[in-house]
Amino acid sequence: MKTIERIILFLALAVLCPLIGFLAGWWFFYLLLPDARILIPVFFGMGLGFLANFFFLKRWMNQAHQMSLWIWAAFYGFYMIGVFGFFMGVPIFNIFLGIPAGILMAGRLVEYKAEPAQMEKIALRTAWFTTGVLSLVCLASAVLALRDPYTAGNLEGMLALPFEVTQPMIWALILTGGLGLLAGQWLLTFLTTKISFSALSRGMRLSD
Repeated sequence: MKTIERIILFLALAVLCPLIGFLAGWWFFYLLLPDARILIPVFFGMGLGFLANFFFLKRWMNQAHQMSLWIWAAFYGFYMIGVFGFFMGVPIFNIFLGIPAGILMAGRLVEYKAEPAQMEKIALRTAWFTTGVLSLVCLASAVLALRDPYTAGNLEGMLALPFEVTQPMIWALILTGGLGLLAGQWLLTFLTTKISFSALSRGMRLSD
């Protein structure tokens, strides 16, 4: 379990700078150099991200559990927006970010030798945090779906529906699907934090 936590921690930190560099370079290219044929700003931005990893990633890994929770909250929000954009406004896959969030929080709690009662309290807070962020993502997705005149047609084609999709049906899908996603997000984050804390604590006791 400790190895899994380190892998997730590595991925969360190692991807961040190159991805930010890529996005910054892409938007610079898109907004200021629309007629250019060579994506130099994109590769330059990614290069800066990899360079930052070369100099700072090891230090970030060693100090990860001491980082402010506000910094980790910002990282989580960034990845939530990234997943939301990658899947073109469909929030279904955002729910899975609750798994690394729970594992990393459990690792932090074990590092600080938290008691089970304290862990339970923070696991609840973590679950509510991830659910709150997902609620904003679901809201954005709902606004996009309701404003898009092609939503009904896209649903009919994607699901091969033999009937016409109406606006009340779209509303019903948004409400039921959104509530189901939020409930799943809360449960997934809470259980992941508890199970990971138990596994990491057991592993630490065995290593001692």
